[in-house]
Amino acid sequence: MGRATGISLVNVLAFIFLLVMLEVAGLYLLPSHPFVWILPLSLAVVVGLAFLMKRQPSTPEGGQERVVFFNSLADHWSRNNRSEALRELLMQDLADFGIQPDEHVIDIGCGTGVLIGCLLEKLDSRGNVVAVDISPNMLAHAAAEYTDERVRFVLADAEHLPMESGSADRILLFSVWPHILDKESAIAEFWRLLKPGGHLHILHHNSRGSINRVHREAHPSVQEDKLEPAHLLAASLASSGFEVEEFVEEGEYYLVSVKKRVRNE
Repeated sequence: MGRATGISLVNVLAFIFLLVMLEVAGLYLLPSHPFVWILPLSLAVVVGLAFLMKRQPSTPEGGQERVVFFNSLADHWSRNNRSEALRELLMQDLADFGIQPDEHVIDIGCGTGVLIGCLLEKLDSRGNVVAVDISPNMLAHAAAEYTDERVRFVLADAEHLPMESGSADRILLFSVWPHILDKESAIAEFWRLLKPGGHLHILHHNSRGSINRVHREAHPSVQEDKLEPAHLLAASLASSGFEVEEFVEEGEYYLVSVKKRVRNE
């Protein structure tokens, strides 16, 4: 789920200008010894390129391919992921989580918006939803369906979320956790964004075995996207500082819920 990368045009032009100035200076100061300044100029090239590359976020392997893959699924998901049975399950989940009407919620991997409508039913005018996805097509479908001013759509991956630290009461990941490539970075982002005492829920309404099987048989970009046992995910989040509230793996239901610890708790 890496965001687009590449050295910016401004950086490239600035770097070229620097090299030209170095060459001009070398020819002017030492016109009869042009090779004297070749070594420092070469060193400048290496250092400059290393600096520019360091400034750019890296794209996780397979990131762009999966964007194309999920874009291709958007129309199908928009037509077929709207069953009343699923809506009832999600409404019950939100009730169990104890979502309050004034909460600020981040929906990671929102897809075409299956969870957005349920959240809006739970929130009043004080609450809002930030719906995040890596797929422009998924977001386009969701934005066309939900024009409520309480929803903001963001094209981003879970590892680089352009929101203010400590701005979220709750972060939800429904049917998306296996698709996050750099889970350690994503967990760090979730910790950063949550308020002290804020909640993180990782939820699936399919068994772990069926999820992993579907991914193995799917597009090559997602074949390695595996869902780990709930107790192992809970332990991983606990090692990152979260307080584990619940983890369940029974039949078609998978849930890990944790809370960002309050200082001195």
